[in-house]
Amino acid sequence: MENQQAQTHKHEDGDRSGRPQHQYQTTHRPRRDVSVKTIVPVSKEYVGAVIGKSGAMINQIKTDTETRISYMDQDFARGHQSPIFQITGSPKGVARAEKWVRRILQSTWQAEQEDSPATEADGQDPTQESA
Repeated sequence: MENQQAQTHKHEDGDRSGRPQHQYQTTHRPRRDVSVKTIVPVSKEYVGAVIGKSGAMINQIKTDTETRISYMDQDFARGHQSPIFQITGSPKGVARAEKWVRRILQSTWQAEQEDSPATEADGQDPTQESA
């Protein structure tokens, strides 16, 4: 390793302390990118909504958020009690992708609730007349 020698000089403008200022030669290290990982549990019936037709939706999410997203089926040996999407990337990208996936799941669930007819307590469809 090279010896680093301090270069001492006085600041002429504004430095009234009279103390010398030191500057050390530094080596520039490449910036390390931080990568994080999160999982989003999903019901099997909603996996298709996240993946989309021919993978279009999941690919759009991966591209727009610059993340890697993989689907993992239920695997009790690995601790996955339900299917999951694993999202990996920068903290900002992972947060955006997770939010996007959760919104898809929520809107799919809501649409499903709106499409299903409401039932009375007796299990009869309220839109049908009683005989």
